[in-house]
Amino acid sequence: MPLEQFAGQSNGCGYRISKGCGYRSDGLFCIDNFCWDYIKAEFSRGDVVGLGINLATRRLIFTKNGQQLDPSDLFFPPSADRLFPCVSLGSPGDKIEANFGPNFEFSFLTIPKTVPISLQKNSWDSFACHSDLEITGAEQLVVNYKKEGDEWRTVFAKCAVPVTCCAGIFYFETKIVSMRMRSIIGLAIKQQNSLAGRITICRGTFSYESDGDCSTEGRNRGNRRRKFDDGDTVGIGINLANRQLFFTKNGQRMAMTFVLDSLPSDPPLFPFVSLGDSGDKIEANFGPNFKFDLATFL
Repeated sequence: MPLEQFAGQSNGCGYRISKGCGYRSDGLFCIDNFCWDYIKAEFSRGDVVGLGINLATRRLIFTKNGQQLDPSDLFFPPSADRLFPCVSLGSPGDKIEANFGPNFEFSFLTIPKTVPISLQKNSWDSFACHSDLEITGAEQLVVNYKKEGDEWRTVFAKCAVPVTCCAGIFYFETKIVSMRMRSIIGLAIKQQNSLAGRITICRGTFSYESDGDCSTEGRNRGNRRRKFDDGDTVGIGINLANRQLFFTKNGQRMAMTFVLDSLPSDPPLFPFVSLGDSGDKIEANFGPNFKFDLATFL
């Protein structure tokens, strides 16, 4: 980045056409190509201003003289691999002093300990459900393997993972009401997968199987120590800020986590369940009240 220009005239900074974020003395908050007019937050000589990023949620934190400002809950998009603190001065004689911690004028204890959850009303999709499966219940959350057989049969949810969000948690749970031998819960690309057969071998599929195995991008990751059975509640989720995939069982987060290189967006990922035997039955929970406490991410 040329040092004789305003920070932001090159990629990786926070002003006008940049890929980054910044806080200007005229009170504007800037993220990538956009600036928000928040003139009450302008600063001048003697003020102490701060800028931070919550790495768990990508939410931006702006402060002035020890008080957090509220620029409409701005989130930083994942547009750069590495960002560096920077300051641009506009006139001869301008002078600043930086504080990189640990003792700040702003107290981080004032930040609410909440996790943004990406929730949308969801249910199983009757148009993406194998004919051997039956969707029931007032909210279309129960799936039953109604016909005789022992082949994999799959159903997808109506709503996809909202990859346009740059922060938050996408998560859902499935209660195993009854299971003879095997079932799978996961996320996959609906358009490229058949409703018959084993879909965990396909790229763009992320799953947790009743024998304890986890699969990502069609690769079996093992870990048969965490099997699930009748009565168990299993979950799968993605931290949209850092693309971390995680699994839960009966309200407890399991040690196995994977970081995805990227989130499929065109086409996107959908929740799915595959049942393996007649009589198998599950009930999905797309939120907001889960057995697993998402606040444990903090």
